[in-house]
Order: sequence, then C-alpha cells, then structure tokens
Amino acid sequence: MSLECIPLTCFSGDFAARGLPILLPFVQFALMVSIAGYLTAVWIALDRRNHQTWEQLAVRIHPGVGRWAAFHNAGVSLEMVDYASQASNPIDASLAQKLRTEAMRVRLAAVLSSNLLK
Repeated sequence: MSLECIPLTCFSGDFAARGLPILLPFVQFALMVSIAGYLTAVWIALDRRNHQTWEQLAVRIHPGVGRWAAFHNAGVSLEMVDYASQASNPIDASLAQKLRTEAMRVRLAAVLSSNLLK
C-alpha cells in the first residue's frame, strides 16, 4: 500500500485526476452536521420526557375510542411505567415488564389493523 492519497480522504488536486467531485468534503461535513443536529434533538426530547411529572403524563391520555386513541394512550402508558420505575418507590420489575409488553401489543394491534400496511 502506497503512502499516496487514500480515496475519499485526499484533499489535493488528485481528485480531478480520478474524476472525483471536489465537493465531497463539503457533503461529508453537511452530513455530519445533520447527524449531530438530529442526535441533539433526540437527546433534548428524551431529557424533556424524563423530567415530566405524573400530572403532565395523565393530562395526555385521550378519552376517545378507536385504534389511534388506543395507540396514543398505550404510548402514554409506556411513559407512565417508565416514570413509576424511576420513582422513589419503584414498582416490581416483572409488573413493569408485563405493562410494557401489553402496551406494545396494543400499539402493534393498532398499526396492524390500520390500512397503512395493506
């Protein structure tokens, strides 16, 4: 292996000789900035979720009937189980797992009963 330019990392005039675009470093930079922005947004959303109170979670439960209300309420119940698990008097781990499993079954049933997958 020679010590010359390694493909995709060489920034000299060798790009033009191989026909590679000069904008490749800018595309890489834009991609990395986009990924960093996305991961930052996810981190902020998770941080906000972890600092919710029980009352804030309870307000989000929809009284409606239907598969999408069930889908939404199952998601809120997953967050409630997480909240209860992190509380000062944590709930039993097997009970928390059963609640999470049932909530995911409700969410899966709502998605499968919709016309999105047909």
